[in-house]
Amino acid sequence: MLISNHQKLAKQSSKELSVQIGNQTLENVQCEKLLGVNIDSNLSWSQHIKYVSQRVGLALKTLCRIKKFLPESARITFHNAYILPHMDYCSTVWGGASTDINRLFIMQKRSARIILDAHPRDNHEPLFTRLKWQSIHDRIKYRRCLLVHKSINNKLPVYMSNMFTKISDIHTRTTRASAQNLYIKKPKTELFKKSFAYEGAILYNNLPADIKLAGSVNTFKSMYFKQTSHTAF
Repeated sequence: MLISNHQKLAKQSSKELSVQIGNQTLENVQCEKLLGVNIDSNLSWSQHIKYVSQRVGLALKTLCRIKKFLPESARITFHNAYILPHMDYCSTVWGGASTDINRLFIMQKRSARIILDAHPRDNHEPLFTRLKWQSIHDRIKYRRCLLVHKSINNKLPVYMSNMFTKISDIHTRTTRASAQNLYIKKPKTELFKKSFAYEGAILYNNLPADIKLAGSVNTFKSMYFKQTSHTAF
């Protein structure tokens, strides 16, 4: 697979790579699944989100068929076991595809209406409040901020920690609030703008200072939901 953006690919004289192992030429592909994530040659994540939508759609059909036999608590359990994992898995990576995420947001609203026996046109916000759900957009933001917090506090492998640098490690004169902020490199490509290293740092810097000072992961989670308007699943 030749991975690049549309502009650079358009300039290439050949859109395919010629790679051989022994006497065998490897097949060129535009999209391939790696560890459960569909990666395409433009890193647009459209194919993966389409795949997640299909998996969620199948689970919702099953929930529709069996919901009359289930109390509300069991429907929520079904959602958390068979729908939410698809939306969460590696969302810190593919969650930057904001336009395509709306497909999952629509399915999330449908999930809430099915669980609560609501009308298809009912406003989703009261339903989300009752279920204590975040929107898929807010949940991705939360998961990215949490991953950044773990990274800079050495709770993850070194290659994750190396993605981020605190401003206090670069500049000696910092305020208490800015000392916890992350240095953000100026993006040179649109692909980098959508990356976890860039978007994650921006989201983290926008958090209140007290949350960034949280000493443990559990404290970070608690303070995040207490000091923001978001609720948790």
